[in-house]
Amino acid sequence: MRESTHAGGNAGSHAGAGAHPNGHPHAHTHSLTATEVLRTRELYWHNVVREMLNGLSVLCQQQPEMFDGRFAVLTHAGERIAIGRIFPLFACSIPGSAWEREASIAVQCTIFRVITPDGEVFTLPVHEVRGMHSLTPELIEQLQKLAEAQQGGDGEVSSSGLTARPFGLAAFTALPRPANGENGGADAGGGSATSD
Repeated sequence: MRESTHAGGNAGSHAGAGAHPNGHPHAHTHSLTATEVLRTRELYWHNVVREMLNGLSVLCQQQPEMFDGRFAVLTHAGERIAIGRIFPLFACSIPGSAWEREASIAVQCTIFRVITPDGEVFTLPVHEVRGMHSLTPELIEQLQKLAEAQQGGDGEVSSSGLTARPFGLAAFTALPRPANGENGGADAGGGSATSD
């Protein structure tokens, strides 16, 4: 008789007490606080980043020619780190006690080594990754054509009538550099940057 009272006979008094408006099966769970929501979203993002980087590490082994800088990691510091090669530093579980297994599962594939096409090496935990960046094949083709036009001669006018501009490292090295002593030493200690 107690079961029927709890399940149906006394249902009217329990219906509104903590029941989820959408009929959630866990009627007596509490709502998430703002902090818990933020932590849940952050954990979800870390899992997304881990899976994406893990997938890129597998693709990098299968099709290394695709990793010429078209894929990149964006960090919280605002850096774009082009991916030439990528692999997780700890990608396996450790057999042992229950605690050792749980600890190894918690940290596996959470730190990645990224080697840029230019040879720079970065070791990044997933929580430092703000986003992923990639270039479409169409944009890569346009940039390649632009670079080829630039190699034909400085200031060469392209078929569209625009002056070709250098791309990537070529753009950086093509910037005019003031002679020593110009600008009153503004370059020392964080002088102002120029813009187009």
